[in-house]
Amino acid sequence: MYYNNNPNLKSSGVNINYTEEQVKEYIKCSKDPVYFIENYCKIVSLDKGIVPFVLYPYQKRIIKSIHENKNSISRFFRQSGKSTTLAGYISWYVIFNDNKTSAILANKQAIAKEIFSRVQFILENLPLWIQQGVKEWNKTSFTLENGSRCIAAASSPSSVRGMSINFLLLDEYAHLHPNLAEEFSASVFPTISSAESSKLAIISTPNGLNHYYKLWVDAENGINDFVTVTGHWSEHPDRNQEWADKQKAALGDIKYAQEVEVSFIGSSYTLIDGYKLSSIPINKPIMEKDGLYINKEPEVDHQYIITVDVSRGRHLDYTAFSIIDITRLPYEVVCIYKNNAITAFELPHLIYNSAKQYNNAYLLIESNDLGESVANTILYEYEYEHLYFTHVDKITESKGFPGIRTTKKVKTIGCATLKELIEKDQLKINFFKIIEELGVFALKRASYAAQDETINDDLCTTLWLFAWLTKQDIFQELNDVNIRNTLASSYQKYIDEYMTPFGFYDDGINTIEDSTKLPTKGYNNITLDQNGLLNS
Repeated sequence: MYYNNNPNLKSSGVNINYTEEQVKEYIKCSKDPVYFIENYCKIVSLDKGIVPFVLYPYQKRIIKSIHENKNSISRFFRQSGKSTTLAGYISWYVIFNDNKTSAILANKQAIAKEIFSRVQFILENLPLWIQQGVKEWNKTSFTLENGSRCIAAASSPSSVRGMSINFLLLDEYAHLHPNLAEEFSASVFPTISSAESSKLAIISTPNGLNHYYKLWVDAENGINDFVTVTGHWSEHPDRNQEWADKQKAALGDIKYAQEVEVSFIGSSYTLIDGYKLSSIPINKPIMEKDGLYINKEPEVDHQYIITVDVSRGRHLDYTAFSIIDITRLPYEVVCIYKNNAITAFELPHLIYNSAKQYNNAYLLIESNDLGESVANTILYEYEYEHLYFTHVDKITESKGFPGIRTTKKVKTIGCATLKELIEKDQLKINFFKIIEELGVFALKRASYAAQDETINDDLCTTLWLFAWLTKQDIFQELNDVNIRNTLASSYQKYIDEYMTPFGFYDDGINTIEDSTKLPTKGYNNITLDQNGLLNS
């Protein structure tokens, strides 16, 4: 009757004589996971031993969100009991659904196995009449007689590749390596989403402005189909301000904000304030391909600058560039590129084409190391005219050598100016890749660099290069021209709309001398766009 002589587990194929009351209870449990958990599941309490599982309100929200939605994403504070809650739902799922596969994945295998062991504990402590008979029972997998099974493993696309997963749980997703998270997004998520009855549940404490943060923000903005649910420590009956103060003293401000207050903020000592970064909206690019992300296509009469950070490629550091619209304040990053496979031989053609596409944008190339070769190729082989030079520590359009050799002074000025531009809303940076890098771009010794070794800071380099450029005389002159053009166009629109409301009357008599006539060649079909700029 028992599996492997374990009196707590019913063996496969054993018949049970149900009472009428048990049949009613079984049906009721099958329809309501919360009822099943609170009436039949048991857990281990550190103080009281084995006790019935009484759910807190926020734990019920987790279960309801997972049960009623195909994709759910949750953020919960440490010691919230989320693992036990998930174990309760998985127990319900495998008992009351036939031929379903559940997979528990976490950033560490030990965490996945811990949740799995709680599922096994719950199943072992159920009444035999409500259990499914056991066919296999191992440390990281089991199979029940209804054909349903559960497995546990470390988070890796290979862990579930080739399997038909009906319910996938990803625990502590925010702590997953960024490369693995990207692989999941590219390969595993579509597989789960393609099946109508499959479910995907992501739950974690925040860990900065990373892939988990992007999923959450996209869910809130309706960009993806995840449903969000949050739990705060104040909802736990055994948590009070004294407990929170002790956690803050033990964890420090940043970890406390993330793990207790479930706040999305960056690392400590970041260049840009973490709360500022977490408030910046993330736009869904209109195009993504091979490391190129476009938020806005080039617009007529707009002026652009491209700043470039060159690496050696070969899957080491990333080559990156940012295209910034400087037509008016606030400046706006409209396109970014980040790739660690492109070579210095292929890069000039990509930069040249991008610059031509964006209205012959001005180019500032960091010329340390291989950047010098890239700048020279664009200058001499492509004969591109809008390339910035450096002459006696100043940027010019023709004198000196192409590009800019970065120094400690250049980076210091650039970082300080970048901080001012972003925090005063003078530069729009609505790309996840940028926010992810700035979230770990922190003070290390006497300079700023990526605090997290899994995230590069190459896009940050392109931004502080641009910020440094805004302090140069040549940029001020260029920007003054843009501002004058904008003001002139706005004034022209004002004249057309308000100062000549009745139009002109032509009596057929030419009263203007030929010498004073306005030239007409080249000025046909003049219109104004929505921003008051001239279109011809």
